[in-house]
Parts: sequence; C-alpha cells; structure tokens
Amino acid sequence: MRICSNLLRLIRKHEVVDIVVGNPLHMSGDVSPWAAKVQEFAEELRKRSGLAVQLWDERLSTVAAHEILDEAGHDRRGRKYVIDQVAAVVILRGWMESKEQAAARAALIAKR
Repeated sequence: MRICSNLLRLIRKHEVVDIVVGNPLHMSGDVSPWAAKVQEFAEELRKRSGLAVQLWDERLSTVAAHEILDEAGHDRRGRKYVIDQVAAVVILRGWMESKEQAAARAALIAKR
C-alpha cells in the first residue's frame, strides 16, 4: 500500500505527534474487509511517518454525527458534504476523551 507523499508532507508541516485512524469494524466487532485495508494503511503510515498510529473504533460515529447535526438544526439535504467531517470529529473526540480518562486513572493510582 502506498502512502501519499502529500499526507506525509502535511504530517511534517503541522508537526503531528499522534495519528488517529477510524477503524471500520462490523457492528459485531469483527474485522470487516474495509477494516483490514484500513489496518494495513495504518501500519504503513506508522512505518513511513515514524509516529504512533492509533486505530479507533468508528462504529456509530456517523449516527452520532447525524444526531449532532440534528441538534444544531442542520438541513438534512446538505449533510452529505459535512457528515464525514463531523464523524471524524466524533472519532477524534472519543480518542481524546479516552486519553484524558486514562491519564486521570493513572494519576489516581499514583496518589495511592
């Protein structure tokens, strides 16, 4: 699998330290054919960039994105242009919250 040189350039330009990639598992949690390709991509990206690449479960991220857009009163007809962007934010937010929770747990354990 070939990693686009433009992607690697952007990673360097923006001084990226972590990469999060949505992992499109089946609802059962099994690896879908697309998830296998994404996992292969993530591994190649890790090798080429030298950075940690985190696979993050993206199940129901699109559903959550639709809920966010509903709550914001966004017209359903124009969603196809923004839904993937909002779903990406949902994925990244879930990953960031997980990191924060892990840090908080580690801090509590360290205090004991």
